[in-house]
Amino acid sequence: MGSASRRGRGEVSADGESAATASGATATYSYAFNDLAKYDPAGNLYTYAVKEPTVGGFTSAVTAATYDIVNTLNSVNVKITKNWNNNGYTGTLTRPPVTVYLLNGVDKNTIANPADSHTFPSDASSYEYTFANQPAGYFDGTGTYRLYTYTVAEGAVNGYTASAVTGSVAAGFAVTNTLQTVTVTVDKNWVLARGITDAPQLEV
Repeated sequence: MGSASRRGRGEVSADGESAATASGATATYSYAFNDLAKYDPAGNLYTYAVKEPTVGGFTSAVTAATYDIVNTLNSVNVKITKNWNNNGYTGTLTRPPVTVYLLNGVDKNTIANPADSHTFPSDASSYEYTFANQPAGYFDGTGTYRLYTYTVAEGAVNGYTASAVTGSVAAGFAVTNTLQTVTVTVDKNWVLARGITDAPQLEV
């Protein structure tokens, strides 16, 4: 993931007009706008307010009474649904445990190094899971905010074909495993004694 100093920029306005600004990277993220005029030219008290330009990847909220600005990291929830396709088989099956991996499309984009993972146990009671509160994006080496492109993947599952993944972050992802099956053809031949024309019935 790229990284960059978060640079904050604050602006104080008086009755809707810009009065002063301050910006820069700081450890405390606290700043005082000093020596601001108390009254307008007509002798009326100014009503001061603070605001902040858009900060990539964050949602800003301003508390008017205390002039506090809170930035909340934008996040996403990625829902997955695990499906099993029996491929026509009607017998009883024991589902194996299986792990699904969340990939962000940037630095955590392999099963060996995922952004997150979840393991469904054998014969799980539910095959739905949500990777909650995942960061929506990141700051690259230039300080530019970019969105992650989330996908999901799954390791090999014995006895099943390679996983088929469909969907999106908005709609949710579906991961489907299809049972590997074979077709067995049986030919039954009868050698009958002389004079016998009817073969007995039997079940194979």
